[in-house]
Amino acid sequence: MIALESGLATPATVFTWDGVHRSFRKWNRDQTLASAFEQSAVWVYQEIARAAGQAIMSKALASFEYGNEDVETADRLTTYWLDNALTISAMEQSYF
Repeated sequence: MIALESGLATPATVFTWDGVHRSFRKWNRDQTLASAFEQSAVWVYQEIARAAGQAIMSKALASFEYGNEDVETADRLTTYWLDNALTISAMEQSYF
């Protein structure tokens, strides 16, 4: 959603695979937003977070009222949702 709303990507955008072999075979190829969502291709979301930057990510989470809205620091911008900095309850997730 953040990539679409901030203009960083469109449904047709292709994220070019960087050649790094990851543990999930289906991640090891070019991705679109649809395929990244389907495969939970973390590297695509990390690329989007990096391109958006901390200000855009923070503003988006606040506007969505998503969990504790915590993107942590700039050096954790690509991992905050993976390492428990961002917390959201099951009820909040369902509501979202």
